[in-house]
Amino acid sequence: MSKSGKMPLPTHNPPAVLIVDTCPEMSGAEVTLVAMLKHWDRNRFHPIVAIPATGTLHQQLTGIGVESYIIPMDPLIKTRNLHKASGYPLAMVSAVRRLVRLAKERSVALIHTNSLRAHLYGLLAAKLARVPAVPYLHDLYPNGWGRRGLIGLFGFGAERIIVNSRAVQATFDDAPRCRNKVKLIYPP
Repeated sequence: MSKSGKMPLPTHNPPAVLIVDTCPEMSGAEVTLVAMLKHWDRNRFHPIVAIPATGTLHQQLTGIGVESYIIPMDPLIKTRNLHKASGYPLAMVSAVRRLVRLAKERSVALIHTNSLRAHLYGLLAAKLARVPAVPYLHDLYPNGWGRRGLIGLFGFGAERIIVNSRAVQATFDDAPRCRNKVKLIYPP
């Protein structure tokens, strides 16, 4: 037992990878995540998944024997309610702190994110935990300020950027800071 009276969590050999996903229900990115984890070589990497709530994704992860943790992550839904919107920054800070704590407790070697919202949390947590971040992008982003912001985020925080199609890969064609980080890996 540690000085705090808590039983220390085991670190893993092979190294642990923290996967962050912000959707508790199964949709396209989550289907891809579960399929990837079914083929995951657990002799090379130990997967740990952080999700915002119990739901069908949690059930699927449990069913394939993947360790998961519930860390509430605000869905960052667009709202005109200023009171609700004012709580988002604090909720985000809280979630990032919990991800950093989990990453340090479990001695993760890498944080992998599985959706755009997950990238916001995971890339910040990776920077603070001082581990590499590798996002997996599934979506197309139209030209404009949103796409430029996305590219800036990945240029700042991602060690490598995995994309699921040539169309998504093209998002980074005009981004010299990111272009060499992009790796195309088709879903399983």
